[in-house]
Amino acid sequence: MRILEDYRSTAIETHTASAREARILISGERGVGKSILTRRVLADFEAGHPGQVIAATVDARSLHYRAVLAEIAKALVTRVQPQAEKHRPELLPLLSYVGLLATHSQVQKSQTESIQKKFGIGAGVGVEALVKLTSLFNWEETRQLSATVQATLTVTDSLLHTAIDLLLGELAQSPWFVVIFYDDLDQALAGTGSEEILSLFRRVLELRPCIALVHVRTECCVENLGREITENVEIPGLDGKGLAELLRRRLESAPAEARQVLGSEENWRVIHQLAGLTQNPLVFLRWVTGFLRTQDVPPADGWATDAALQSIISTAAPVQGFDRSVVSKVVAVIDGLPRWSSRQALQGLGDKAGFTGQDIEDLEKLGLLVPRYRFRPEGEIYLEPVFNLLRPSVREKLRG
Repeated sequence: MRILEDYRSTAIETHTASAREARILISGERGVGKSILTRRVLADFEAGHPGQVIAATVDARSLHYRAVLAEIAKALVTRVQPQAEKHRPELLPLLSYVGLLATHSQVQKSQTESIQKKFGIGAGVGVEALVKLTSLFNWEETRQLSATVQATLTVTDSLLHTAIDLLLGELAQSPWFVVIFYDDLDQALAGTGSEEILSLFRRVLELRPCIALVHVRTECCVENLGREITENVEIPGLDGKGLAELLRRRLESAPAEARQVLGSEENWRVIHQLAGLTQNPLVFLRWVTGFLRTQDVPPADGWATDAALQSIISTAAPVQGFDRSVVSKVVAVIDGLPRWSSRQALQGLGDKAGFTGQDIEDLEKLGLLVPRYRFRPEGEIYLEPVFNLLRPSVREKLRG
């Protein structure tokens, strides 16, 4: 794929230019394969530079800020430690401290003493960072039921952030090229206001590996990240040929029974029709799944009836139990409108379309009306792309 080659070239050029602290934003429509493609490029990049590139992936989806920090720290320790054991053992004490802080909300002084005892206090790489880190430890004495007094450290967000920052500072002076992929960073748990969400981005992006790959969905307002980002790589959709090829590759690993269903080109007629209606792999594969589960293969001429398409959507949709009549009314309304249509516009057409404000609220609760821009409270909404199959214009193409 051309986009794969372009994406890989971007990573290689950044590495060749020794462009430390680059932040590359990975954007594109929901479902086009941003995560899969990025992980593939990252794996190829690391494999092509053995012993030079250290790549860590952090899945930020549904995590609070503290949990995101912990995942960053654990991913770094996991990826760096094997290399440090072979080539930079002086970094092992710092790695141990970072790992300890990442996995505990409170640390006993005896735990840090164990690290000191294991590695001793030396000089050289990592020691200055280690001294800076330990100087921030604010020990509190707690008396247990017995006469024993234990010193305890509460691990704050600030402390963990500083620990990661110090580790990255040491790695920046090493021969290793560190890449962190923040997958679904805009899906980390934060407030709904733009300032709260941008604050989370900024705090995470204050941490500076050589390259920070930041994947966001289309719900994220990309322009609000302009000052934080070095380059934007937008992942496009696939044309009909590419979508059909994607399905053929999936079938290679499918059971023989599944392969036989689409064994002849005549059976692929509807598959090619569906592939010509979208560029989104996720939407396409859902449509194909719904079609194969609800229709005969190959279907009779004129198969694309309202009832048949409703059955496909019922199977393909990410939610079940939706009100078909409400969905049909909404897709009929937005069929003649621009791709992104405002909630206010839909409400204004309520009388004409025959749906109420309550209908819209029900659709939003089901997740069928998705926000295009998370940073805009008034929002712009769009019917879940998989429901495009019910648009009048789409139905006409299928019937034609």
